[in-house]
Amino acid sequence: MMISKYQSMWLLVLFDLPVMTKKERKVATQFRNQLISEGYIMIQYSCYLRYCPTRALRDKFESRLSKIIPEEGFVVAFTLTDAQYADAAWYYGTTPVKSQQIPGLFDEL
Repeated sequence: MMISKYQSMWLLVLFDLPVMTKKERKVATQFRNQLISEGYIMIQYSCYLRYCPTRALRDKFESRLSKIIPEEGFVVAFTLTDAQYADAAWYYGTTPVKSQQIPGLFDEL
């Protein structure tokens, strides 16, 4: 059975965490490492993306995300359908590219 591009989803996590002290940098690094261990891929330093083929999996990973958010800083999670994700405009430098062409983007999948 084929997965619908309107039912499969991407969970996009953006964050701004304090990194002024050694302790804050450690907490921020641990958060990034936890995202990677949960299957997220880094698309920018504070922007991570995870594919979820169903809403149930998206709900599961959003719930897991809520348990690892640091006490300080700002974290937001957006849900995009696969169709919305496919419609995104991606650039590498000034050159328009498909997301699959961005070096290293899907190395972890």
